[in-house]
Amino acid sequence: LKEQLFSKHGLEEQDFVVITGGKMDKKKNIHHLVDAIYELDNPNIKLIIFGKADEEISKLIHEKLKHNSIIYLEWLDNLQIHQYLSISNLCVFPGKHSVLWEQSVGLGIPGLFKKIKGHEHIDLGGNCILLENGDKNEIKKNITELSSNSLKYKKMKKFTQSNGKKYFSYYEIAKRAINE
Repeated sequence: LKEQLFSKHGLEEQDFVVITGGKMDKKKNIHHLVDAIYELDNPNIKLIIFGKADEEISKLIHEKLKHNSIIYLEWLDNLQIHQYLSISNLCVFPGKHSVLWEQSVGLGIPGLFKKIKGHEHIDLGGNCILLENGDKNEIKKNITELSSNSLKYKKMKKFTQSNGKKYFSYYEIAKRAINE
């Protein structure tokens, strides 16, 4: 599956694949992520965006699509979302909460998430970095560090893969709900 999706989108094995998506409006800060990737201009850092964007965000994304590091898939079904998450190195959600946060961590994908009161549960103690502002400079700094500092990234990935499913798989959530 990974080989098929990589081939379909011109991705290479050495690429550091960042993913984001969902219902996108200004409050999700996806525009900051798009600007960060655009300004990084690193041919080995690729951004996959999926979902439905409002008119303003859609326009911004389409303006940057000529940049060969940004891939916009528009709407995906649940199976496709899981497939694309599973081929990604890092999920980035720099704004308002989405259920995709928990889904990503549950699939073992480390992430950058906006620090939001009431949503601290996403931080299991090594699976993510909580962004203070979610602005493009903070995003650029963290993506650059994680994509080039393989030791820090590998630790995050290993931690997320061994702990994310325990907390955020639907199976585990259902078990906890039944037992409570």
